[in-house]
Amino acid sequence: MKQIKLLLLIVMSVVFLMACGGGGDDPIIPEPQPEKPETPTTSTQTVTFMANEQLQQTVTLTGLKAAIADFDNQNSWVTNVIPLGYGGTGAPNVSITISENKSNDSRSGVVTFKDTKQNTVILTISQSGVSTPSGIEDPHDTQSDQPAYGRQH
Repeated sequence: MKQIKLLLLIVMSVVFLMACGGGGDDPIIPEPQPEKPETPTTSTQTVTFMANEQLQQTVTLTGLKAAIADFDNQNSWVTNVIPLGYGGTGAPNVSITISENKSNDSRSGVVTFKDTKQNTVILTISQSGVSTPSGIEDPHDTQSDQPAYGRQH
């Protein structure tokens, strides 16, 4: 009977030591941490069109990190804003089309874009005015004391 008790004590000791994992080979798996939501960002960009030589440009909105969800264009001369997909940087591209600027004055406007993660890009669009060659007066300039095209003294 003593031998059975001793054998039982040895078996229980081996089982206890194995169950405690004294080998240290078990990997420690960390508890999964909940993802922290990204804080939305706002950035600015500028695109410049030269007078009437260029009326369309493709722009990469580098401040956006996801697909374009919405945009706001309050400029009548910015005639078309078309999301195109993603560029090589992973940021979305847009096609911007503007109308001719028939004025000598430059103009600028803003189009605001938001992505699906609420990041914002404020895009300032500028276009130079029509330049009049030197020595020739603008026929639309009513402030000039020089005769306009076609006028005789």
